[in-house]
Amino acid sequence: MTIEPNSFEFQLFFVLTVILLIIKLMISIYLAREIYAKKQKSGHFSLDFLSSLFILIICMFISRVFYIQFDFVFTQFDPEKYHTFPSAQLWQIGSFIIMLGYGFFIFTVDKRLLDFKLKGILSYILIIVGIIILVYPINTSEDFGFVASLLLIGNLAGVVLIIIFIYIGIKTPDLRKTFYSMAFGIIIYAIGANLVNTQILEMLMNAFGSEIQIVMILLFLIFKITGLTMVLYGASNLF
Repeated sequence: MTIEPNSFEFQLFFVLTVILLIIKLMISIYLAREIYAKKQKSGHFSLDFLSSLFILIICMFISRVFYIQFDFVFTQFDPEKYHTFPSAQLWQIGSFIIMLGYGFFIFTVDKRLLDFKLKGILSYILIIVGIIILVYPINTSEDFGFVASLLLIGNLAGVVLIIIFIYIGIKTPDLRKTFYSMAFGIIIYAIGANLVNTQILEMLMNAFGSEIQIVMILLFLIFKITGLTMVLYGASNLF
């Protein structure tokens, strides 16, 4: 990231990040209400697709709380501070939580929707990598770079989910709209997450000037909210 501390772009990005955090909390509350209503109707609680989605969104919410501290309080997007205490440790905890959420969600999708065809292997890999990220000692910039590279394995979870949802959509025409919505929601959310990637921002700034940062930050929020909405819309048809 190339945002200067206390600049307009910095403040804008902070406000939009908080807005996104609130939206994740609202989605979590909505899912919790649906789970409670389902429990009241059936008389028992079950770990199904709905509850696993709730856990994933909660993990995304909690991890973002740690990332906000890392980004806006302790490092202020200065790479020289990424490996310092307590910045690195906050980042490690946040990363572990999101990997745990991905692992649990994919395990449930595998178990409930694919008849355990994946044998839980990807979920176990994600959780193991999450543990490594959490406990690996970070003392230098090189240490942080190595651990951050492990987080890229989490991107594999998104790719696999997209493939799974498209596959189920093809196989079940009645649910095609539902699973296509979730698949494209994940794609849009992932695009939004990468719009503020350091390399992308630097390339665009060289081409269009520093003002492009504001546009990309706004698109970051729009894409993420749109992606989450599409996933929730698709999932709501499975309630």
